[in-house]
Amino acid sequence: MKSLTLITLLSFAAVVLFSCKKPNAVQPGGSINTKSDTSTALVNNPELIGDWNIVTDTVYLEGTAIYPGASTMYHGTAADHYIFTKYANLYIKSGFNKYTDTAIYNISGTDTLHWINSYFSQVGVVIKGKSQTFPFTITSVSTHSLVLSQAVLTPEGHRFEQITFEK
Repeated sequence: MKSLTLITLLSFAAVVLFSCKKPNAVQPGGSINTKSDTSTALVNNPELIGDWNIVTDTVYLEGTAIYPGASTMYHGTAADHYIFTKYANLYIKSGFNKYTDTAIYNISGTDTLHWINSYFSQVGVVIKGKSQTFPFTITSVSTHSLVLSQAVLTPEGHRFEQITFEK
């Protein structure tokens, strides 16, 4: 009877210890665990794969009769980057966020890129949930430079964004 009780307790302890794991895509302090690739589909654009540093991120809102237009240009720092993996995972660290956003990206056709965030941060708070970006166009890509452009119609008017990267 003692051995049955011991086996039951050890089994219960093993279930409790090993069944409740948290995802490890974002490490404390915003570091990335590259073992967290969550897709098995290989990306067919090898030039996109890698660690891209943000040079500039420019957003222009045309505006409407109700909403005024506006534009802003963000200049990247050494810590700002997008990491595209060969398994379609994307890790984004930019701006005021101290955490790394985690996403799955997809390339449609030859030059349309979009991603769905699994984790993202807003105002310094990490949120587990899906948020989808409007598609970006891969305007140019080489071994050392990348330009993504986006043009969408929003209730506030036409919105244009261009992100310039370098390796």
